[in-house]
Amino acid sequence: SGGGGARVNENFTQGRNSSAIFRSCSASEYGGGLYAGGSFSQAEESAVTFENCTGSGGGGARVNENFTQGRNSSAIFRSCSASFGDGGGVATKILNGNGSMHFKACRARTGGGLSITGGTVRHDGSLAFEECNASNTGGGLYMVGGQGLFGKLLFDRCDADVAAAALAAIAANGTEAELRLEELSLLRDSEGNGDDIAVAGLLKLGSVHLSTASSSGIYIAAHNLSLEDVMDCTNTSACTFYANAATRAGFLCPLGTGWVDFEAWHGFGCLACKPGDTQVLNVTGRPCSQCPEGASKCLASELKMEPGLMVELEDIKRSFHCPNEAACPGGDVSQGRVHLAMCAAGYRGQGCTSCSDEHAMADSSVFSCTACSTDRRVQAVQWITFLSQRTFLFAIGALSAFGAKKAGDLKQSSIYLNQLMAFATISNTILAAVLQTQTAKDIKSAAANFFFNAAVHTAEAASGQGSLRSASSQCLLSLTYGLEASISDNPEGCGSRAHFIAVLDEGFSGCAHRRLERLSRKDSRHRNPYCLMPRTF
Repeated sequence: SGGGGARVNENFTQGRNSSAIFRSCSASEYGGGLYAGGSFSQAEESAVTFENCTGSGGGGARVNENFTQGRNSSAIFRSCSASFGDGGGVATKILNGNGSMHFKACRARTGGGLSITGGTVRHDGSLAFEECNASNTGGGLYMVGGQGLFGKLLFDRCDADVAAAALAAIAANGTEAELRLEELSLLRDSEGNGDDIAVAGLLKLGSVHLSTASSSGIYIAAHNLSLEDVMDCTNTSACTFYANAATRAGFLCPLGTGWVDFEAWHGFGCLACKPGDTQVLNVTGRPCSQCPEGASKCLASELKMEPGLMVELEDIKRSFHCPNEAACPGGDVSQGRVHLAMCAAGYRGQGCTSCSDEHAMADSSVFSCTACSTDRRVQAVQWITFLSQRTFLFAIGALSAFGAKKAGDLKQSSIYLNQLMAFATISNTILAAVLQTQTAKDIKSAAANFFFNAAVHTAEAASGQGSLRSASSQCLLSLTYGLEASISDNPEGCGSRAHFIAVLDEGFSGCAHRRLERLSRKDSRHRNPYCLMPRTF
């Protein structure tokens, strides 16, 4: 017989502010705790609890028609089971209301916690399924046809031996199911046997929270799928969706996974990167990228570059060789954390060739950046060095000019001086590049290193660009004239460091030869008109 605790052949209503407990009840047929031949209604603020109840169908309760919950009412089902049928906690035809239902450790063949077998569902309250299991389908919730709207659904560690570990909705009499879940939380800590949610029809998802530590991740399938909000999969190892037709707002993928859209298979979501690919950003909608050239370590969620090479984390499939190896220490990114930046402090951009904020190109090398000092004493020393170099060049030019006895000698002296400075400038750049080659790095001879360093310093001094190792003319100019203290996008053009230095050098060494231009204007091929300076200069 049915109704091991209570049997009501007609409609049954639980009174307001009342409570009822069915404990360790059993029935050989339907309704281990309660059998209602009609409908069962809970009035406002009423409560009912079913514990350790067993029946062939509807282990806790069997309601033939409508299960209705009033405002603030509650129904709790603990360790209830349906030995041969559906609805380990409760089996009903229709569910409506605005209360709460909690199913814990309930079991059945289908619908380990709740089974709804024919009609519409409109439940604006909350339903929670915890550790429920189905030997066949629908570990937490099982529905047959009809339309359903749920306000809040929680599935925590539910499972099914065949399909739909959390929720299953199948078609009935040729009518597909149609479900809308306003708020869904899906949690799982073990490996699943298949999909978590399966709907033979339309599934609309509002706010969704997914979480699992299993390697299989989360799997949701429906004939038609509508994801109204951005799907956050960052608390899963992977999340996969399958639908013949789908609309989606976007995805946020976790480490080691990337956005994938298998159009031919109607599958999409965040899937683990295959060997040879990587994705090191913690929250992204990007696909996995091929491991870049020059990576000393490249796994699904880890990347380490060789010194002298770098990548941009937003597009890591392309690596850049750094002109200054010291600017690229070999970036190390793993588990969503940057353990070692791609560019050293003070550098940024592709190949770490640009200076970051409060840094500027160092006078000692066109490939180096240095911090702009705010110490007045350091600035004073740098200015003294800067002006001394230009004064020295001015003195050489002046001696050459005033020692000449005719215009031809002046012109020849000017040409020699300009050629010397041009040669020194070009030599300085070439030597700086040579020192970055692998051959130069392999030279272990102290004498060879001394020769290279001496040649570099000599070229710097002759070109007027040498300075203290930490000095930067751009820093000084930015403090004095408000000019931008960073490497120009056009390093040889107007506004660049080379242009500023050229104009300053012209101011010192060129003025000694201005008389030459007035005396001999027939040949001025050795002089290039220089760009207009900014108004602040």
